[in-house]
Amino acid sequence: MLFTRRNMIRALVSVGPLAVLGLGAGYASSRVAGQHGLERMLAGLFSDPSAAERVGQRYLDQHPQAAAPRWLRGQIAERWSPAEMLRARSDPRFLRRLIARQQASDFENGDVVSFEGWMLSRTELNVCALLASAA
Repeated sequence: MLFTRRNMIRALVSVGPLAVLGLGAGYASSRVAGQHGLERMLAGLFSDPSAAERVGQRYLDQHPQAAAPRWLRGQIAERWSPAEMLRARSDPRFLRRLIARQQASDFENGDVVSFEGWMLSRTELNVCALLASAA
């Protein structure tokens, strides 16, 4: 499938209202099975994790310095308390709320990125980039 504006919209629609969406249906490919626990849980936030990976890969192609999974995990979780980190690793609904809260905060604070004609929160791009870098 080609990466088109329509496919990007589909990917972003699946991540945009994270607080409303349920977890994606069993994204249990062998690729995800070997990922760090956080990546597995983040992939579950998307109805189509492969679309999120494609968005992330396009971003990493333009920003290769952001391709370090450890750095990306730190960027995503830097605002979490230790208790939130522990709970996020075991509670997918809580993780979804944390990401949605960060996403909203990013927009409120202007921490957004213009990417291929879209305004995306830094958190959204970091999650997509993490999925792509771990793939």
